[in-house]
Amino acid sequence: MIQVNELLEIVAKLKKEGLTAAVVWLSFYKRLIQPIKSRVHPADEYWGPKDPSREQERKVPQREVVDRVWSFLVGPVSDKGAQKTFP
Repeated sequence: MIQVNELLEIVAKLKKEGLTAAVVWLSFYKRLIQPIKSRVHPADEYWGPKDPSREQERKVPQREVVDRVWSFLVGPVSDKGAQKTFP
């Protein structure tokens, strides 16, 4: 239960800093990473375009990212001004 409480504290802090579901989805989709998939390392250790977690090695146009994320969420989709989920 200690780990759950620690995780909830981290999530609460990130929410206060502006992290939203849209920001997380945008981050995964921009990097072409499947959110629920076994990886060689955690998603927050993303290496960049050559990361083996990527499904494809290509730059995703911003419009494609927003359109795709929009299909999952209702409301404005933007990560402007939000904390980056991964470096």
